[in-house]
Amino acid sequence: MEQVKVNELGLQDLTASGNGFVDAPSSPHSGLAKSAFVCGIIAVSLNLFAITAVIGIFVGIIAIVFGAMTFRHSTYGKTGLVLGLLSMFVILAYVLSALAIKVADPFL
Repeated sequence: MEQVKVNELGLQDLTASGNGFVDAPSSPHSGLAKSAFVCGIIAVSLNLFAITAVIGIFVGIIAIVFGAMTFRHSTYGKTGLVLGLLSMFVILAYVLSALAIKVADPFL
């Protein structure tokens, strides 16, 4: 949970320890945003290898969806969206390079 300084809120000291911090409620979108971030990292990592790219596509789509849902609320959501899109560009690069090789030498 995020901690907020008590004096910033204009409240009396409510903590038992007296350190001046209370737990602030977290945003309902923070879980989705962090999930988008983690899924984006996993998707990029999986899509770097051609063998695991199929799994990376699905994880990248999840990162894009979660990132789009939390885009305005969190920087984790923005980063997850960018990483999900980056993972899709990696797949696009694989497909285009395979097509270029096939067009250059159709007997392969």
